[in-house]
Amino acid sequence: MRGEKSRLKLTLIIVFIFLSIIIFILFNVEKKYKIQQHLENQSQLFHNIYLATYQGYHTLADTVYNSVLNKPFIIDIMYAAQKDSKQNKLRDALYAHLYDDYQFLEKEYIRQIQFHLPNHTSFLRMHRPELFGDDVGEIRPSIVQISKTHQPIDTFELGRLSNGFRFIYPLFAHDMYVGSVEISFSTLSILSKMMRDYDILANTLVKKTLNDDCLENHECYIQSPLKEFYFEKTVLTVLGDKFNLPNNVEEMRKKVGQRLRDKKLFSVYNRFQDRVITFIPVSHTLTDELGAYIMLNSHSDYIDNKRMFSLGLMLVSILLLGLILIFIYREVLSKNKLKVSEKKSRTILNASASMLILWDKIRVVEANETFFRFFNEYQTVDAFNAKYTNFCGVFHPLEEENFISCALDKNEKWFNMIVDNDKRTFKTAIEKKGKMYYFILHIKSTIISEKLMYLIELTDISNEMALRVELKKKDVQLFHKHKMAQMGEMINTIAHQWRQPLAIINTLVAISKEKLLTNTLQTVDLEDKLSSIEDNTAYMSNTIEDFLQFHKPMKNKAVFSMNDMLMHTVKIIKPTLDSASIDIHFKAHAEVNHYGYEREFSQVILALVSNARDELLSRGIQKPWISIDLDEKDGYISIMIEDNAGGIEEHLLLKVFEPYFSTKAQKQGSGLGLYISKMIIESSMSGMLDVKNTEHGAQFCIRIRS
Repeated sequence: MRGEKSRLKLTLIIVFIFLSIIIFILFNVEKKYKIQQHLENQSQLFHNIYLATYQGYHTLADTVYNSVLNKPFIIDIMYAAQKDSKQNKLRDALYAHLYDDYQFLEKEYIRQIQFHLPNHTSFLRMHRPELFGDDVGEIRPSIVQISKTHQPIDTFELGRLSNGFRFIYPLFAHDMYVGSVEISFSTLSILSKMMRDYDILANTLVKKTLNDDCLENHECYIQSPLKEFYFEKTVLTVLGDKFNLPNNVEEMRKKVGQRLRDKKLFSVYNRFQDRVITFIPVSHTLTDELGAYIMLNSHSDYIDNKRMFSLGLMLVSILLLGLILIFIYREVLSKNKLKVSEKKSRTILNASASMLILWDKIRVVEANETFFRFFNEYQTVDAFNAKYTNFCGVFHPLEEENFISCALDKNEKWFNMIVDNDKRTFKTAIEKKGKMYYFILHIKSTIISEKLMYLIELTDISNEMALRVELKKKDVQLFHKHKMAQMGEMINTIAHQWRQPLAIINTLVAISKEKLLTNTLQTVDLEDKLSSIEDNTAYMSNTIEDFLQFHKPMKNKAVFSMNDMLMHTVKIIKPTLDSASIDIHFKAHAEVNHYGYEREFSQVILALVSNARDELLSRGIQKPWISIDLDEKDGYISIMIEDNAGGIEEHLLLKVFEPYFSTKAQKQGSGLGLYISKMIIESSMSGMLDVKNTEHGAQFCIRIRS
């Protein structure tokens, strides 16, 4: 058993480790896929935000061009500026004309408005009017291109002094190309708008290869941790420490280094700051050369939550796996133990001399060898169940107390009666091949495999029942003898009660005869005496009728009044008590009805009162009395019969209910009265009859269920 347990444990541990690894791999693959999908969605979202923002500035540039710059006065100046002799005056005039508008537009992050001549030279920089005449075409492909195509161009481009998002428009005078005007927005303006509108952080990474000398020597840029890219100082100044690079620079460099060279849109997750950084490539419109990356830094609850959720779900899954394997382990052990237990139980069941049956209220589930030896015509429980749809079908119906059959009074189910009354002893009879077998029947409920079952035990008492039949025959003989003694006592009682009316009748007859002889008998006098004789004969007849009814046997139980029964019994015996000057007191504390044999009960009361009367007379008690007390409490009826005869000697208390035992003289008692009374109360009525001594005398107590 230990070897099997160890092997099972080792197998389940290996399975647990293997499945845990599989769960770990699956959850990590799923987590990475979901995070990557989220990053791609973020990339596309922020790219759309960037395009929308850029388009807004494009619209603004178009508006400025159409409403401010593409005006006749400016066109005329640019036309006149084709001659070198007048350029300084024209430049000053143009600057003065646009000064107020430029001051206003500069607040909208318009970095510069610059006019170029057709030969690519700078005519006027509104932000640096003192700097002019240089050939910007050397570093600005867009200026060269617009001189060729005369078409508007928009692009991100690095100039001599700074970078920017440049919108360049051609200028025409009388259909002649006279130069171009450039509206340039700083990267800070576009970044600031996205930060304001979308609650994100933004920065730029400018590519080193774009005008290297300008980037390395100019004070507007600072080297980023990524060697090929620079930050703009103006942007960093505005952001402060909000867009600091993470502490894990090396890790981030590995993540983004190669991808930056691919010039593609992408996002990465910075786990130290719990933020997503989206890199949006910005290339030159004409050369397609990468100019910079717009970096958008946004907080991401999703990735952190996804990681925590995946970790939690993975741990829960591994925990559930562990619990399942533990459950399997215990189930297997339980089944193994159950097999061993069933084997032991089978051995114990088969060793029992009683029939043991496991029953589920529908069919017999299992039974021991004793059962199959008795029901030897059935080889299996299935064969038995095929014959009996209900187990109680094997019980032979007997109209005796505590014997169980399928049909019970008050529609009680037989097994409920036994289970609910476990302190009572129930019996049953089973007929087999014309012979009756008797059993004590016990039922106990039990839980087997989480199912309510009943263990039925049938203990053979056939031999005891046969002996009991013999004893019952003897009891019948004793009872008959007791009845004869009671009849003798009845005759004595009747004779005692008849003595006075007979004497009265005899006297009346003698007086009437004497008067008849002397001719003094009057008709009225005769009628009075005859009426008195009739009354006395009626009294004698009623006395006979009372005793006949009292001793007439009752075959069937019935509901009767305990109060009326006791009063009637007292009425019968009271004349003999009155003649002996014995007081009898009856007190009822409740109106009590009982289902049973009324006359047998009355005979018991009569026997107990007669026994008390005899003791009072034999001991010559002064002021003798007998009390009868009736009460009903807690489901029980109690009747107390007490006298003041001084009680029974302690060593005789246990013998008073034995047959032929009597404390009276041999000629005065048969010794059967108390024995028969106890047999009636306890056998016929399932009650108890006991005796004890009180301060006055003996007290007999009858106690039965209501």
